[in-house]
Amino acid sequence: MQRIRFFDIAKGIAILAVILGHSAIETNLFAPHRTAQVVLSICFSFHMPLFFILSGYFMHPERRFRWMKEAKQLLFTYVVTALCVLVGVTCMATLDHESRAIALRQWGMAAIYGSGDISNLTLWRVDLRIGAIWFLLALFWARLLLHCLARLPYTPVLGGAVLCYWLYFLALCVAALEYPAGNVRGSIPVFGISCQEI
Repeated sequence: MQRIRFFDIAKGIAILAVILGHSAIETNLFAPHRTAQVVLSICFSFHMPLFFILSGYFMHPERRFRWMKEAKQLLFTYVVTALCVLVGVTCMATLDHESRAIALRQWGMAAIYGSGDISNLTLWRVDLRIGAIWFLLALFWARLLLHCLARLPYTPVLGGAVLCYWLYFLALCVAALEYPAGNVRGSIPVFGISCQEI
């Protein structure tokens, strides 16, 4: 199968936006400047929706959900990376003479929740960010949910995506809850819309 150049370019732009955006975060910590804030705002306004759109474009909700493939590509990679983070945190806590139990609990909660950001709207207290790997867990749940919604009668993927968004909005308003996987607020609707190949 021939590669579609447009998608490669879009992925490259999204990857550069991630690098620039996270570099701007670090720059802001050490030498705050208006330029870093502008770069941060621009990059974070589109880079994750672009990744979800690109992922959703290649999804085929009419096909069966391939558990083994999805688990291997997304969940297995997430779990292995999270375990590496936990081992590294344990080593650092040992070297710094800090409590390994506290470090493991805090980072373990971040890994289980898939926290991409720290928020007071989480289902349970999460003090740390797991890092960029939150995307893998969020993408797995988005794919699974949209496959399930596509199987419902009279619920096209776009309608399911809109339904997910409104359920999320109601959960925020009524119970101050947030989807598992941290800061994935608009990912499932964006992912679903992209499945329609708009």
